[in-house]
Amino acid sequence: MNNILISHALNDPLALKDHIEQVIQSSYYLISKKSLNFKGIFRKDIEKVSLYIAGCHDFGKATSYFQNYISCKIKGIPYAEGIKNKSHSLISGLFGWFVVEKWIHSCQDMEARWKEFLPLAVFLAIEGHHGFYNNIEDALRKIDEGLQCELFKRQLNSIQQEFFTYKFMRIDLCEGVKFSIKSIKEIQKQLRKIHREYHRNSLDNLIEQRILGLLLYSILLEADKAYLAADSPEQYERESISISDDIVDRYIETLNHKASINIDRKKAYDSTINDIDRISPKEKIHSITLPTGLGKTLLSLSWAIKMRVRLKKKEIVPKIIMSLPFLSIIEQTDDIYKKVFKEQIKERAKRLYTTYYSIADFEYKDGLDKEERSDNSVDFFLSIWNSEIIVTTFDQLLYSVFSMKSKHLMRFHNLFDAILIFDEIQALPSDLWKPFEFFLERLLK
Repeated sequence: MNNILISHALNDPLALKDHIEQVIQSSYYLISKKSLNFKGIFRKDIEKVSLYIAGCHDFGKATSYFQNYISCKIKGIPYAEGIKNKSHSLISGLFGWFVVEKWIHSCQDMEARWKEFLPLAVFLAIEGHHGFYNNIEDALRKIDEGLQCELFKRQLNSIQQEFFTYKFMRIDLCEGVKFSIKSIKEIQKQLRKIHREYHRNSLDNLIEQRILGLLLYSILLEADKAYLAADSPEQYERESISISDDIVDRYIETLNHKASINIDRKKAYDSTINDIDRISPKEKIHSITLPTGLGKTLLSLSWAIKMRVRLKKKEIVPKIIMSLPFLSIIEQTDDIYKKVFKEQIKERAKRLYTTYYSIADFEYKDGLDKEERSDNSVDFFLSIWNSEIIVTTFDQLLYSVFSMKSKHLMRFHNLFDAILIFDEIQALPSDLWKPFEFFLERLLK
């Protein structure tokens, strides 16, 4: 391990350069699958920012403090140089701001609002990747404290120069070699200005920036854990699974059609499903209103799958996320879905379909596993919603949008391009109607 920076003290210690490369590869894979329709910024630039976040997110691990901490951990002896000194997220976030800001100067076609926001987005993503997505006030407080106690000075003086030799896909970390205390003070100054002028932004602009910021944060969160949580690299498989658009139709054929209620259900089903081909791609929000008992569960599932197949022809393969207000409804829905996908579940298990709520089964198999997965692997793949179809609660979906906790926001990026189904939407708390409406409308664009 001499002269090689270490990132994780595993049974076979993971080199920092190897870890960063894994995170960059995972980040690029995830961001490349998204539709990115933000006005005033090119797709390639968003992808580049995501790569910079991945490349800079563990800069602070290059300090001698962190390397001594890892060495003590490997040897099984106490670390005695102070918890703050070996911390890495804050200094890494500031380094990310510095590097991205330098690159942004070369982006001639990027709107000014994005040039101002992206360094902040990079900082917030990296600084919060081990805990919470913080606000500007908290960020300023932490920077003030770091300067006053000379934490940053000690950390910068102990940076191992090996880090600046790292080169990866489309980024070169030698771009940050001039990062200094002066750089941090300049960032502090800019952050205060952003904080003062925050209220001058339009609501639309703030929401759009929030969505892009959370997207970048969410991708880093998943990418940072992807290869560490998987028991083997092969487990981290994200390619979509094909689902036949008539799978619900075939299941319905097995039911009793003679009962009068089923005749009414078929009428409702046919009248809705037959309209799918006439729906304009520009129409993003649809509603189905039926009396209780007329089969909304199967109807909404069939509609979503047929729409998914239609979108797949445009090279977009969305997840289907069914959100429900009550556990009793989830259990009923789960029972129906398992019957519809009975054969497919045998083959691909939870890689095809899973439920995610407080008392759901703690297990994850993709149908290809030869051995039982570790608890760490199960927790990770459930948390990132690594399934084609997910049934969850309103609470869990709202956490994915409004929570500040990394464990919830890790799956935010899965909302991009997804087909979201809200059953019994009127059960959503009234105080969330307006914020959810604003956020959802912008997300749909």
